[in-house]
Amino acid sequence: MARAILYPYSRLDSDAVEWGSPALYLDGIRMEAGRVTDNWDAKAHLRLELDVSVPTESIRQVGGCGPSSLILNVSCKDSAKHFSTSADLVAGTASMSGHVEVVLPGNLIAQSLDLNAVIVMAVTGEEIPGPFKRRILGEKNLGKIALNSEASGFPTSAYSFKGHRLPDAPWRVVVSAEEVESTFVHSVRLHLNEDYPLVQELIEGRPKPIVEQELTASIARTLIATVSRLSADIGIPATLDSVAGDFPDSVAAAARNVARVYLNRTLDAAVSDYRNRPEEFEYKLAGAVGLMRVK
Repeated sequence: MARAILYPYSRLDSDAVEWGSPALYLDGIRMEAGRVTDNWDAKAHLRLELDVSVPTESIRQVGGCGPSSLILNVSCKDSAKHFSTSADLVAGTASMSGHVEVVLPGNLIAQSLDLNAVIVMAVTGEEIPGPFKRRILGEKNLGKIALNSEASGFPTSAYSFKGHRLPDAPWRVVVSAEEVESTFVHSVRLHLNEDYPLVQELIEGRPKPIVEQELTASIARTLIATVSRLSADIGIPATLDSVAGDFPDSVAAAARNVARVYLNRTLDAAVSDYRNRPEEFEYKLAGAVGLMRVK
């Protein structure tokens, strides 16, 4: 039996809404989504535009009488940032149309973006409960835009560790950076061990939650440890957070993002915890990645 989703009010028939494809502009140049990974960096500005058209009769049939608008939502899980913009639908001869655009600063986004759009209608009247004063008439999941060529944000290899006579482990995070300013994508590589069935599921795109949690924790721990080691070796006079700000593509910037997203700490504070309070560091990291929270 097919699943039926019920809403407390009428919605637009999905066939009635004509959703346009998101238009992407990188530093003002129109670009296909697949080419963003080859041209994007943390100094670039990405602009997204979206158009929609809805027959006026379709809105009338769902009881629409208030002003309607189009909202574009863009979320970046890796930087914990959310962007949203809206514009009113404009009435035409037989349809209503809307156009929205949002600009995303490169230093506030990382790895990938999730896009979602909704058409909402304002509803007036004192008798209408607060939660229903703005109704969603239609929505569309516009998919994901990759900013980096690998889902993890850096190059990944998968092979048999046993076949290469390497010590047994589910994965290795290998860092070749010699300074905290080194470019992240050129300095870090993830090696996955195909000998592990659970890792094989990860490679095939159907990972168990515990595997994703452990991998996220390993990557986060390695980045903070790397910055700790490199900064101790050379004795950086400036704060690590300022170095990350000056070099947005660096290992330091990637570690700062980890510190902010998973530990709710500055990079300097996270490195201090790692060095001086390792038990507290591990405690915060396990909670942040949701370790063992989901089966």
